[in-house]
Amino acid sequence: MKIDVVGVGAAYEPKGVNASLLLEEDGYQVLIDCGPTVPPALWRRNLDPEAISALYFTHCHPDHCLGLTTLINHWQHCKRKRPLLIVAQRAQWARLQNLSFFGHWPDDDPGFSIQWVDSAELDALGPWRMATASSRHSVPNLSIWLRGAQGSLFYSGDGRPSRHNKSLLGSADIVFQECEISHELSRLAHHGDWPLCQTLERKAGSLLCPYHIGPEHQAIVRRDAADMADVFVPTEGDILRLKSGRWQVESRT
Repeated sequence: MKIDVVGVGAAYEPKGVNASLLLEEDGYQVLIDCGPTVPPALWRRNLDPEAISALYFTHCHPDHCLGLTTLINHWQHCKRKRPLLIVAQRAQWARLQNLSFFGHWPDDDPGFSIQWVDSAELDALGPWRMATASSRHSVPNLSIWLRGAQGSLFYSGDGRPSRHNKSLLGSADIVFQECEISHELSRLAHHGDWPLCQTLERKAGSLLCPYHIGPEHQAIVRRDAADMADVFVPTEGDILRLKSGRWQVESRT
């Protein structure tokens, strides 16, 4: 599994890209979340407009989905033909579909078919086994767990870990956990924090990647994590790979 860190930024990130991952295994690519600053980051990668097979949305806050309009519009402009799978919570389809429709307006369709699938009903996505579980957030958020031939990944989306998604988190080889702030939040908060991240029960040998960190808290988390062998604070453009359950971190050249 190749994990391209498209962005790790918080909602109002002044310099970086909103949190998003581009995953690839056996030629199948899925983009997890697509905030407003994600499409330009994809263009900088010179991706073939046919490359991404599926989009997965953890939830419908603007910093996780507003880029859908621009992405659909760009693919229409590039004359994409490959069908696209959009995986999201059925209750949030209407908002996402409005964004999608605007991407090809005034045309009736973008020139390629779009299939909408309820994320709660899937147990596989491309080459991966798939599971979802809710976190504690201000709107319903479904964390995603994917397991392929080379290992497993957990991506929290937004929100504080709950009893529902802790088992998925605890079984993953690489864990991306939202970490809004460097100091402890209330147990009733709707976001993760750095002290909480450090206490998560994880699989032995797994790698924790705190992300979605507020700009004023990033330096503190990076400083604290610098000497932790099983913690990596990712930045935009980092590449991680899973092979036989072992992880490797690379930097984009």
